[in-house]
Amino acid sequence: MSKLETGSKIHPGIRNYTGQEATNLVLGQGGFDIIKGAGGAGTIAIAGQGDYADVRMWIALKAVEGALANISCETLIGDDFSKNKIYQATAGNEMTLQDQDMVNGAFTTVRVVGTSAYILAYRG
Repeated sequence: MSKLETGSKIHPGIRNYTGQEATNLVLGQGGFDIIKGAGGAGTIAIAGQGDYADVRMWIALKAVEGALANISCETLIGDDFSKNKIYQATAGNEMTLQDQDMVNGAFTTVRVVGTSAYILAYRG
């Protein structure tokens, strides 16, 4: 029996899922980290260092637990919110994420400000 066969039916594979479901299947396959915010300068997570020594990068950042999360981050190619001439929402060049908001990219550094803020960071 083939791996795709289920009883007398053949499973259609990835075509069985909607686009959103397929995306959700891919996210998280490399694992994830929960980065909790802190007051003041916030919590800084750096891929390849400290608690995140085994992380190459994060490919998506999602706000969870219902609190607003102010994040700033840097990508593999060196972009960050302060270098982006279009998006500068706050003096610290942070982006505010509401509960369930998600940002995709190839992030190597993430800073989370907010004592009750949690970011679910998907590993890539």
